[in-house]
Amino acid sequence: MKSSVCSHHQPSARRLLDAEDFLLAKRLWASKPEFQQTLEWAWRDRLKSVVK
Repeated sequence: MKSSVCSHHQPSARRLLDAEDFLLAKRLWASKPEFQQTLEWAWRDRLKSVVK
């Protein structure tokens, strides 16, 4: 878990990582680079755990 991520954003970010919400989340956060980067990190970590 990256400590640089705001704790109040983690739950919603984790929820938005559901496949059906992923594109919506990226579109909502497209104008916010810090949120987009966080989403990409979390998504990458989630894919790694699924592929394991």
